[in-house]
Amino acid sequence: MSDYSKIALGISLVVAFLFISPLIVSSQAVSPAHLPENNTVVTIKNPFTAGYGALGPNDSVTNVNGSWIQPKVTCEKFTSVIYAAGFSVQIDGFNGKDLELVGTGGGCEYGVTEYLAFYAFYPTSGEEAFNLVINAGDKIFASMSYSKATQNFTAFIKDLTSGKSASAVGKVSGAQRNSVEAGVISIPKNSAGQCCLPLIKFSKAKFGMDNTEVTATCYATISGESRPIGSFSSVLKLVMTNAKGNRIRAVPSGLSRDNSTFAVTWKSSGS
Repeated sequence: MSDYSKIALGISLVVAFLFISPLIVSSQAVSPAHLPENNTVVTIKNPFTAGYGALGPNDSVTNVNGSWIQPKVTCEKFTSVIYAAGFSVQIDGFNGKDLELVGTGGGCEYGVTEYLAFYAFYPTSGEEAFNLVINAGDKIFASMSYSKATQNFTAFIKDLTSGKSASAVGKVSGAQRNSVEAGVISIPKNSAGQCCLPLIKFSKAKFGMDNTEVTATCYATISGESRPIGSFSSVLKLVMTNAKGNRIRAVPSGLSRDNSTFAVTWKSSGS
């Protein structure tokens, strides 16, 4: 594999991930008022996400974090079409117009695989790739937090294997701060958020303390209470399908006993 090929894929993958915000923002049409409470888990099939989410009142979310083992991605075909997937935590993106997200990604083009770390502050500040080297098998910690004092969001990510970290700060006008999510995301085809690039084949994506030995991760702070994402009153189990909804692309396991640990299994590219 030439350095030129790596650079070319790296550029293509960054460009693809910069389209992430319109897709995720339009990915769910879920109203908190229509969800049952008392820690009922509702399964939702959608083209964009696989994992777990939780909902709260507007302006209630101040933090979400997660840990995972960076999955290995595999090229299925030698093609100019980019296959990609993201592994992330986020605030908002459910039934709203804003998104604050941080995570890692993997992609393939012409048989070459590449990994990156990225964040999104949508729509105010846009999206960027971090200058951080990510490898398959690395242990990752990431968080997105909000300061009521400064009204800033802070995206933080650390590769616990290499010890390297990166962060970014941004403002998002009109942020709802009423939902969180952790899991696998798909990437749109273009800046209009059209679904979706083929989901690259990845080894089982393992999230949470039982998989990473990083305590108190896949946690969120909603209405001042910090606990596992899966333990809040309104929880979503997100199953990723293709755009037509007739083929499963990725599916999460059940939650661990403490509601913080799960895995996501790749099923198909969905193309």
